[in-house]
Amino acid sequence: MRFQTFLLITAFFLSAQQAKAQSVAINTDGSAANASALLDVTSTQKGVLIPRMSRTERNAIAAPAAGLLVFQNAPDSLGFYYYTGTGWAWMHSNANADTLAWRTGGNTGTNANHFIGTADNRDLIFKRNNVRSGYISTTNTAWGANALNPASTGFNNTALGLQALLSNTTSSRNTAIGVRALTFNTTGADNTAIGMETLRWNEGNSNVAVGFRSLDSNTTGYSNAAMGTKSLISNTIGFQNSAVGMNALFSNTSGNNNVASGFQSLYFNTSGYNNTANGMEALKANTSGYNNTATGTQALFANTTGVFNTATGVAALSSNTTGYNNTAMGMQALNSNINGIFNTATGMASLFFNTSGSANTATGMDALKFNTIGYNNTATGVSAMSANTEGIFNTATGVLALSTNTTGSNNTAIGQQALNSNVSGSSNTALGWQAGFSATGSNNVFLGLQAGYNETGNNKLYIANNATNPPIIYGDFNNKTLGFGTITPNSTYGYAKVEIASEGFGAPADLLIRNAANDAGYAPGLIFQHARGTLATPTTVNNGDYLSAISTMNYDGTNYILSAGLDIYADGAIAAGIVPTKLQFNTMNTTGGYGARLTIKNDGKVGIGTTVPAARLDVAADFKLGTSGSVNNALIKSTQNIDVGSIPANSELDITVAVASANTSNSAVFVSPEADIEAGVVIAWARVSAANTVKIRFRNTTGSAIDPAAINYVISVLQ
Repeated sequence: MRFQTFLLITAFFLSAQQAKAQSVAINTDGSAANASALLDVTSTQKGVLIPRMSRTERNAIAAPAAGLLVFQNAPDSLGFYYYTGTGWAWMHSNANADTLAWRTGGNTGTNANHFIGTADNRDLIFKRNNVRSGYISTTNTAWGANALNPASTGFNNTALGLQALLSNTTSSRNTAIGVRALTFNTTGADNTAIGMETLRWNEGNSNVAVGFRSLDSNTTGYSNAAMGTKSLISNTIGFQNSAVGMNALFSNTSGNNNVASGFQSLYFNTSGYNNTANGMEALKANTSGYNNTATGTQALFANTTGVFNTATGVAALSSNTTGYNNTAMGMQALNSNINGIFNTATGMASLFFNTSGSANTATGMDALKFNTIGYNNTATGVSAMSANTEGIFNTATGVLALSTNTTGSNNTAIGQQALNSNVSGSSNTALGWQAGFSATGSNNVFLGLQAGYNETGNNKLYIANNATNPPIIYGDFNNKTLGFGTITPNSTYGYAKVEIASEGFGAPADLLIRNAANDAGYAPGLIFQHARGTLATPTTVNNGDYLSAISTMNYDGTNYILSAGLDIYADGAIAAGIVPTKLQFNTMNTTGGYGARLTIKNDGKVGIGTTVPAARLDVAADFKLGTSGSVNNALIKSTQNIDVGSIPANSELDITVAVASANTSNSAVFVSPEADIEAGVVIAWARVSAANTVKIRFRNTTGSAIDPAAINYVISVLQ
């Protein structure tokens, strides 16, 4: 039966081949073929069986014709496939579509193995209204209508948003997130744009923009970072700027290396560079000023062209426009400064009213607060020099120091309320709490707590520690008087200088403090002067003269006795400009003996226990070396030329030599030849055999007599 059916089908095909344009019908009811079909198979009981094969077998078909139909039965995606001329297309069934295809109404029964995409190394493209709106490749990623130019050859780009990276051609490593972000960028690389119209016109490299229209106008500027709505919006060619905050660096076009953090910080900056602004409206008005640093709301707010300013604190240097090299730290520090230069203000409202004063330093709340044009002042402490307006070259350290001074100059006040009442007095110096508290005059010196507290005159000296008792030292620079414990010194105790002098011999007790100079560059010291003759007509000292001394005398219950001292003697020939000296340190021992224990000669020789050292260190007694050493009396070294003589074979020979000061008590002897001795000869031992005598035993260890050559031997005796 099968054979008959085969013949029938073959006959039909042959007839169709012969008929060419005729239709062929295969059925059991005798119906004619449909005119539109070349082959019309009709049945209610059987079907047409198409070739069945696996996916591997299907892919192995050589040169498949377009329209070729097969049924894939393994390993997956079962169903009919037809060849389109360029690839195989799957005709999945409705049942498969429910489980394998992605539907517009969503899918059920999905698992982690299902996905949308390609199973081969092909890019994935999404379109909306036939406009490319998504692109995933191994190098670039784009989401959004017209995001990332399709013709771009760049790589490692990411575009998310309408027209993001729309014009990109060859640039790489860009990230654009937001509507029209980096939209006109063509060759700029390594940029990051997040936000609508960020870096829209960019062609520069390595820029970062986050926020609506941040860096919107940038063209070739590079290495900029903008975070905040319209931050760096006007920048075109400026580079290495950082802006954080809405409208930060808003007007910047070509300025570079600026840092702005805060709402409208560096808002009007156009070409200024190396500026740092942290805080709302910090450096807002700056246009071309450079190397400024502002930290705090409205710090350096009005600065336009000023340079090298540093402001830290709310409204610090807020009025400055052209002043430069100022430093303000603290709320409203240098608040009113306009064109003053080289000022430093640290503390709330310090140098608040300064306008053009320069080279001032104020540290502390309200320090130099009312200064306007005064210059070269230094104030440290709360309200120090707070009232100063025009005074110059003043120094005040301490709370309320020089606090009422207005026009006084060249004053120095160190200590709380020092020179507190001074208004116009000048050239005063006060050191100590409330020192010179009431002073209104000039050229005074007050040293110590409340020193000169009530003084109002001029040219006074006070050294004290309270305002009640007389000062320990009082002086009047006008009449050159000096008082100890009194402010009314008389002729007996008041001197322009203090001099203690004596003539003749005896225990030295001369103290001379003298000064003669026309300026303050000479520092007098403690000087001992000694001469023969008289003070009026001195003559040359001689070798051995007792030149000066520093001694101590201590009370023994009955008297003050000399117990220690340093004596200085002439020590050699005296000549013009040359007085050799030696130092002699003296102490008293436990038996009452007073004498020299250490002497240093003019040539640097040091003697311990002797006043005439013969070497760099001469110890005339026992000695100990090292923390674990032993106490020894002497180390003697003597070099002797010894002719040993002939030593018989396998025998010994004793030689004695004279060594001065060697003794037999606790002595150790070391012998070292200055040249090699004959082979077979050894030094067996050496000892102090008698006072001033050392015996050395030589041993011949060979079988023949040896006569060692006469050489020098170094003999050392430790005792």
